[in-house]
Amino acid sequence: TAHPSIARHFIHMEQGKILGHFAMLRLFEKTWVNHHHAALPNKRKSGLLVLDRLSEYINDTHILHSAQIRYTAGYYRTENKFPVSVFGGFAKRVNNPKIYSIDDFAAITFQGLPTNGEWDDSGRWELGRIRRGDLEDLQGFYEKVSGGLMLEAIDMTPESIDRDTLSAEYARAGFRREIHRMAIRKNGELKAVVAVNCTDIGLNFSELTNATQLFVVDSNGFGKRDFELMMSLVAVKFGLGRIPLLVYPCDYLTKAGIPSDRNYSFDVMNLDYWDDYMNYLREFMRKAKVR
Repeated sequence: TAHPSIARHFIHMEQGKILGHFAMLRLFEKTWVNHHHAALPNKRKSGLLVLDRLSEYINDTHILHSAQIRYTAGYYRTENKFPVSVFGGFAKRVNNPKIYSIDDFAAITFQGLPTNGEWDDSGRWELGRIRRGDLEDLQGFYEKVSGGLMLEAIDMTPESIDRDTLSAEYARAGFRREIHRMAIRKNGELKAVVAVNCTDIGLNFSELTNATQLFVVDSNGFGKRDFELMMSLVAVKFGLGRIPLLVYPCDYLTKAGIPSDRNYSFDVMNLDYWDDYMNYLREFMRKAKVR
């Protein structure tokens, strides 16, 4: 609460009791991620009220440069009816991934495996530093698969390769926030891009802000055994005993024969079109008899 440049909280109270809560965390340079939307049982309207207040705050501030906000985003479980109805409903209405996009991740908890030196028998593998060309390949792949806003929002475009002022902002507030981007290559060809996110435990909601993201650009020749060994190298490099892992596209794990724990949707809103969303939200609130 003491660092509004990286975190905002919205609550609904009655008679001194908190009935609903919604928060925003600035996880990327120009992207605030909404999280921990909750209301007490039988207090559905409290949940809607804090959604309304958060949205009004964005409406009032997003045009200010000092607010450092170009996108809003959020993770939610694909079986959660409320966000599927509200946010999925807006996505269907605008029907334009450059305005509002939703991409799905498969989530697993990966336990590092010991590497015994035999993993290199199917080609020359490399876990190396990210290069601009790697991000260009990732961007081209993503445009074909989705065409949405995710890579821009999470600072995974070629233009963002050397951009990182946010870690210093967190450090000034007394927190740790790091993103380490790596490339997985086989015989010099890009197979996947890895983003290892490291934050303090107090910023680690549902292990999503502390998760490692794996973007599989080319699954040919990148099977289960290769996946396990390369992710084990990631674990060793960053000293991770276990890795909360988000994999995109989410069907990669199925194709590779790797069971996933659950799926998450990641929605991103381009705030150049925020008025359209506010009109939609006010209509939704009227139907819900909140406004």
